[in-house]
Amino acid sequence: MSEIRQFNRSELSIAIKEAVAAVTDVGMIMHSNTLIGSVAINGQGRDIDVLVYAIHPNGMVADQVVLDQDWFKGGSAEGATDETWASWKKDIGGYDVNLILTTSNDTATNFLLSTLICKYFQDRFGPLDRAARVAAHRIIMDHVCTINLADHGNERGEM
Repeated sequence: MSEIRQFNRSELSIAIKEAVAAVTDVGMIMHSNTLIGSVAINGQGRDIDVLVYAIHPNGMVADQVVLDQDWFKGGSAEGATDETWASWKKDIGGYDVNLILTTSNDTATNFLLSTLICKYFQDRFGPLDRAARVAAHRIIMDHVCTINLADHGNERGEM
């Protein structure tokens, strides 16, 4: 596993350019791209996560897209993707870039929202560990927050 480090502007720029090129090279029409994940939240990380929202002219969903052989599918946890998004990984100059491609505006919005919420909580309350960032992401992406109020108050679930 790579060391946690800060990436310079040039490395971030190259990561974004490589991700965008991978998507446009297969004929997709790019709508937006942005940094997400630990680098966007903490300013440092083990890799660079780039979210790209693009549409395929043939209506292909993200999970059906085949990128250049330098990109290896499956940068995200097994079973974490759905048809609206998929991920690929590529080593660029000794560091990994994770391309998260979505063909859904809602999915792109949710990825960005989870990053912004984590950034807000970190700026307000201090560093968030990986488990907290992943939990926030899952809550937003799944639109589900199951909390047993009895665990946080009295027997009737009152706070």
